[in-house]
Amino acid sequence: MSTLHDSEMENDQIEIQKLANQIITEWFGPIDKWGGVRENYVLRWFKKDPEFDQKLKDKYEDTIREVIFKPLERGPWLQSIYGRLSLILLTDQFTRNIYRGSGDMFMGDALALTTARNTLADAALREKFYIPLPLILRSFYLLPLEHSESYKDQEQCLAESDALIQETRDRLQQAQTLLQQQQSSSSSSTSTSSSSTSTESTVQQNSAEEQEQSEAASAVASITGQLGYLESFRQFAQMHADIVLKFQRFPHRNKVLGRPSSKAEIEFLLLPGSSF
Repeated sequence: MSTLHDSEMENDQIEIQKLANQIITEWFGPIDKWGGVRENYVLRWFKKDPEFDQKLKDKYEDTIREVIFKPLERGPWLQSIYGRLSLILLTDQFTRNIYRGSGDMFMGDALALTTARNTLADAALREKFYIPLPLILRSFYLLPLEHSESYKDQEQCLAESDALIQETRDRLQQAQTLLQQQQSSSSSSTSTSSSSTSTESTVQQNSAEEQEQSEAASAVASITGQLGYLESFRQFAQMHADIVLKFQRFPHRNKVLGRPSSKAEIEFLLLPGSSF
């Protein structure tokens, strides 16, 4: 028998799912059928944009503080694919936008890292919440690992990044093969139709083949873009890992976190590419 408490929990779940869908749309925009994300959305993920930062602050700061400081409020976020990913976005990405340049940038890192670790480590959770996501969206499960000052997390980030890249390359090869087959088939049918009387059915067949080729070409373009993003992601992950291996932390965080820097760290921070 349903109780009032059950009904309230169900309503909360519905509202959080709506908010999670909104967060995914806010961050990724329209996602094409092959998992591609438009370039204008990708470009704003890792650049300074005060207007965008303020927009996220106005819309999501209360939600961020709620999930970080009220553990009992997290449960519903963990029950759906987009809810769990949104929890990571709120606590690993949106915090870095909203609190840019202050120690509060990192206040959600522990929660994001725990969520990512638990999801990736548990076979059932991984299969339910991680694997069904488009490849680029999966990469945001890896960012809490990349932001960790534990080299073990850094190693896992690199390994998971390599797996994403390999899966993307496999998908690209399949898409390219399909496109080549369709182009070859179309060339053959065009040659046949040119030697016979054109009919309405021939025109319709040619139109269908052109549409299939266009679809296959779009798939190749989308997956090629995804591969480029993930390869760039891997390069930055390696840079993060190298720093943690050398210093066991990120020296560029020392100032905002009130940590003293060693002489080696001070010298390192004078180099290009030492901060993120």
